[in-house]
Amino acid sequence: MVEYSDQIAAKDAQINAQKTALDEYRSTNDESEAAVQTAASTSDSYENLMTVSEQNDSKEYTNASMAETLKNVKREALGTQGQTRYDELVQAIYVPLCDDLYSTAVAQIQVANYSGAIDSLSQVVEMMENYNDGKALLNLGVAYAKSGDTENANTRFNQVVESFPDTDVATEAKTALGGDTNVGAAAQ
Repeated sequence: MVEYSDQIAAKDAQINAQKTALDEYRSTNDESEAAVQTAASTSDSYENLMTVSEQNDSKEYTNASMAETLKNVKREALGTQGQTRYDELVQAIYVPLCDDLYSTAVAQIQVANYSGAIDSLSQVVEMMENYNDGKALLNLGVAYAKSGDTENANTRFNQVVESFPDTDVATEAKTALGGDTNVGAAAQ
């Protein structure tokens, strides 16, 4: 009995040692996979940044086409120089494109083309969530509300309140959350 008990204890110790080794291997493997994913993301971001930079310098591409590529750049994956170039490209590409899309969206809301306004404003908010000090996000909520999509409208209004507290747009968003959607597009 004692001999079998000792053998069982020895086997249990071997099993525990194997489990520990397996857990360490899994942990190392997970860390390696995360490092590979981070490296791939960084590489992709730099390649996209270089592509957009070349396109912008050539002046042969539209802001809309360059913006699609620029959306694939993860700013946090870039080094200091890469982030500086990214910021320059955002100013050169996103800002004028957002200006055009925002003006179009406001006009669309005024003529009750809410689906068009939602499409335009969604693009603006995707590129620059804080565009026009939160008015794009507010008007996106208004367009959703007027189209009958209360859930998405309330989500956008709550984003405005959280992201731009103590501002006029937050006050308008709170009013809209109370059921009054006659806010937003009138204040361009």
